[in-house]
Amino acid sequence: MVISVKKVEWTQTLEEVDVRILFSSKISSRVDVFTHRDFIKINFPPIFREIFLSHPVDESQSKYRILENEIKFNLKKSNPIMWDSVEKNVRKADRIELKQKIIEESQKLGEEEKKQKAEQRTIIKQNDIRKEISRETQQRNQIDEINKSICKTEEAKITQITGEPEKITIKTNVPGVRKNGNIFVGFTNRSFPTPKRESQDHLEQEWFQKQHEARKIIGFVEEDLRPEERNLDWLQEKASTFFHNKNYLGAIAVYSNAIKLATKCYNLYLQRSTCQWFLGNFQRCIEDCSSAYDLLTPAVPSNLSARIQCLVRRGAALCKLGYLEHGLGELKAAFALDSTNENLARDIEMIEEKLQDLDDSDN
Repeated sequence: MVISVKKVEWTQTLEEVDVRILFSSKISSRVDVFTHRDFIKINFPPIFREIFLSHPVDESQSKYRILENEIKFNLKKSNPIMWDSVEKNVRKADRIELKQKIIEESQKLGEEEKKQKAEQRTIIKQNDIRKEISRETQQRNQIDEINKSICKTEEAKITQITGEPEKITIKTNVPGVRKNGNIFVGFTNRSFPTPKRESQDHLEQEWFQKQHEARKIIGFVEEDLRPEERNLDWLQEKASTFFHNKNYLGAIAVYSNAIKLATKCYNLYLQRSTCQWFLGNFQRCIEDCSSAYDLLTPAVPSNLSARIQCLVRRGAALCKLGYLEHGLGELKAAFALDSTNENLARDIEMIEEKLQDLDDSDN
């Protein structure tokens, strides 16, 4: 469903500007709002709205609110002047360069703020340490004063009884100096990152049992394979059987084990990418296509079909993830290798039209 920007309203005083951006439908909870002294941006697919401000604002003093179907900006002017318009007229060709400068400036400011916060935390930590040292020193001094007072009191009692003062000393048992040596510590190998506890042992064993049963359900448990089942041809045949039975998880598991035996076999990556596609794992599908394509070198007529398949599937997966421009580039690269493919030509034309519609809606 396409959500369009209904309208943009703005009012101003000598000190500030209020901007309201209204939408035709409810705003997504995943909306991304970016503000800068010369620029504001709103992004939640398929909406992407940019406003290059006609004059700079004080970003630290500005704020915004996200309501049900509108976003309100309260921008503090850097200079107390009246604006002729809220948006600067920027040519389309200059927008990318201006946005790049704004991004670089924001990143630089962000790094400086991060550095300042780190320095401030260090100072606070050092002050806390000094306070703790001072507190402990004060406690030790108080204990020494109490001990001295006790000694004086006891000496006064003895003097009163015997007529002679006696020095009272407080004996402290100080342990002897330890002998030096080396202590060697070993650790038991564990599959979990946490320390082993006897009370948790039954839960860990239950987890391992569930994982073993889950691998059996998808039809492949590596430790249960017989020696003859570690053959690459057998693995490919088994994976093909899983695939035709629509057991894509089982096929992926077998292809993954086959890749361990033959890491340079491009066909295994390409076949696994097909399974990832049917499961909707588009990111992993892209990774497998890229691995297969990297192995298809040098580019010769015998591997042309495989290279085209890698590019087409990778482009389609990118489009599924919303990266239309990148996906279009992959499809065009495939079409350059096979210009007679009518289906591919129609797909390219459809994506170009969609991109043009999005560009027109932004403008």
